[in-house]
Amino acid sequence: MKYSKVTLGKIESMINMLGGEKGMGAFLRGETTVRKSDRIWFECDGIVYLSVVSEGLTGDQWLQYFKEAGHRLTPEAKALLLSEAFVPTTDVVYEVAIVKGFNYTNEQRNLQVIDKAAERCSLSKPNVEIGCLLRKALSDADLKEMNLSDILTMHDANTSSFSNTLQRLLAFSWHEDGDKPIYGAHSIPIGFGWDWSFGFAYIKNEKK
Repeated sequence: MKYSKVTLGKIESMINMLGGEKGMGAFLRGETTVRKSDRIWFECDGIVYLSVVSEGLTGDQWLQYFKEAGHRLTPEAKALLLSEAFVPTTDVVYEVAIVKGFNYTNEQRNLQVIDKAAERCSLSKPNVEIGCLLRKALSDADLKEMNLSDILTMHDANTSSFSNTLQRLLAFSWHEDGDKPIYGAHSIPIGFGWDWSFGFAYIKNEKK
């Protein structure tokens, strides 16, 4: 293969962004063109889709990145990134689906309901690393355009620091009041009700 550093996962991700096999065929026939866009995500039926590629950074390296980027991290987030639950990967393409909270009523907007809906759509829970990759990939302006205040990564982090009876997750937020973005880890009861402005991140597909 001419491009030895291009993985099959990256090729599939590119085809998806072109609109699948039909979109790829139209592009190869010269019927469509590709232009540079500042936006790395798209939205369909209340779900935001984007791809991120893992970089092999350790939890400690992510802490340094967030510090240099001016993000605030809660003590719980720092502990989780430095725990055994954080397992870095390299050159894995993750197709992420962020389910918007406004798809659900106030009564439905809890992790139990949303998790079951994600399972029906063949979406899986991400690992801890995904929260870091999303925070790096998405700017505060992206979140504002998505009309989201926070994005929750819906993983289960089975560490001694977090109760096994609760849902574990990482969240990040943006603020219009001038505060630095905050990145935190929380143990949340399954039935806890979230605000409509929250997004819930799952994995649609991953390719090495």
